[in-house]
Amino acid sequence: MEKDFIDLNLFDTQQQKIINDCAIHGLDPTSFANPHFNAFQMQVAYHALREGFDLSQYLNDFTCEQLEEIRLAKKSGLDEKQIAIVGLSADEMMMKRANLEYQLQKQ
Repeated sequence: MEKDFIDLNLFDTQQQKIINDCAIHGLDPTSFANPHFNAFQMQVAYHALREGFDLSQYLNDFTCEQLEEIRLAKKSGLDEKQIAIVGLSADEMMMKRANLEYQLQKQ
């Protein structure tokens, strides 16, 4: 985080807390520290980062609910690209993820 300066004044208090939590846990929030992303999107990206996943490529195109489904897919060991489809609702993504998890467990 030292190499990239983040101006916390550009963020609301919830976003600032997420950025600070990253620093506390030794994580680099620069991939999602953008005032354009709401605190809910940043929170999901932060949780994914703590789990070793980078969701930054999805932040512009998906809501926080959709991002959570993508995070859960990655956490389950699925190929998230199978559900990270623009145009699918979070509910549709959840159903697709659940089906993929079921298929994976069946193997």
